[in-house]
Amino acid sequence: KFFAQHGFWLALGPILVLHLLFPGDIPFLCDEPQLIDNALQANAAGTLAERGLLGTVGVHYGPQATWGYQALLAITDNLIAISVIKQLISLALILSTLLFMAQRLALPRWPILIVLLSPQIHTYLRQLWDNVFLIPLSVVLLALALQFLHQPRRRWIVAMTAVVVLLGHIHLMTGILILPIACVLCWQRRDWLLKNWRPTAATQAIGLALSAPYLVGVCQAFGQASQAHASRLDALLHATCGASYFSFLYTTHSFPSLGKSHFVLAPTLTASLSWLSALVIPIFFIGIFRALRSSQPDLQRSLAWICLGIVGLTLLFHGGGAHIFLPHYLNGQWFGFFFFIWIGAAWITKYRLGQIASGAVVASLLLLLTATKLHVHANQGNQSLAFGTTLSHQLELADQLADYPRSTQLFIAPGPMGTC
Repeated sequence: KFFAQHGFWLALGPILVLHLLFPGDIPFLCDEPQLIDNALQANAAGTLAERGLLGTVGVHYGPQATWGYQALLAITDNLIAISVIKQLISLALILSTLLFMAQRLALPRWPILIVLLSPQIHTYLRQLWDNVFLIPLSVVLLALALQFLHQPRRRWIVAMTAVVVLLGHIHLMTGILILPIACVLCWQRRDWLLKNWRPTAATQAIGLALSAPYLVGVCQAFGQASQAHASRLDALLHATCGASYFSFLYTTHSFPSLGKSHFVLAPTLTASLSWLSALVIPIFFIGIFRALRSSQPDLQRSLAWICLGIVGLTLLFHGGGAHIFLPHYLNGQWFGFFFFIWIGAAWITKYRLGQIASGAVVASLLLLLTATKLHVHANQGNQSLAFGTTLSHQLELADQLADYPRSTQLFIAPGPMGTC
């Protein structure tokens, strides 16, 4: 009984410490240096950046993420400190929003630990990138939508419009998040919206005006760059398993050493724990079935329709368009999958077998995340194109190179982790 009442808070502390452990063990390659350099140049010029990074579809994203890094660089030029500040803000937003949702929807708190132990969320929240801002902002938008469904007010319309404008400028994939929210709100609160159509339309017009230059640029540049494609079956399979975002089943993209002989844990144990963490996938499908039952509370059912739309559009985008599936494509849609894990976990823990399965998921995630962090720290990174040498090690090498006279000839050779 004590653990049922206080177990969440007892586990939360160590998990947050794990998040903050080895703060310099983050990737810093390709987009990250360019983004930080853009922010530094804009600060040096005494102005705000005019545009963001170039996306894969030939569109320059909005500058809002760069503005965030400009603000942080004005506080400190220590990149590791900037990563920690951003991570703390993101964790605070995610945790407070999910706790609010748990109270509003009468759902248990403990599945929130699955979010905090997700290898994808853990990695991306620490990363100095633009896409990672979608993780906290997307769940804030859903919480605002939930509050509007509960109690329609103009202030929620204004707040949602502001977040939508921000999300759209950061990444185009957020359309998959925004469209289902708009459809469900317009249908379920149509009477209020029709009654208050003037202030609602004015708010939307302001949001559209602020986004107009960006949208024009999107229309002009869209499709100019080549996009990575996969077979429809492969793309659909990975998207269908979007719940694996909360497991270690598809993490070789960022952590190729997982399960290898030189990993911290034995290969057999690693594989077993990975499959245990993948129990979130059947829990996800159980959650879909339970969430759409007519006996569910109104707010839960409304949010279920939004999240079902998110999941469906994700499958349509990847399966229908055969677009290659990468984990960061879910950074704006992750809650759509987690909500059904949450509902499924709340139901199965009414039974002893479900309690065992849920405990196995949390324990496996905790062990694998801890082992992965220890491995990355010991090896100063990994051989993944998505991770590479850690930022802290790159900074150490830069300090060593700075000690040499400018006239010194240096011969650079790849080391065991691709460093010099």
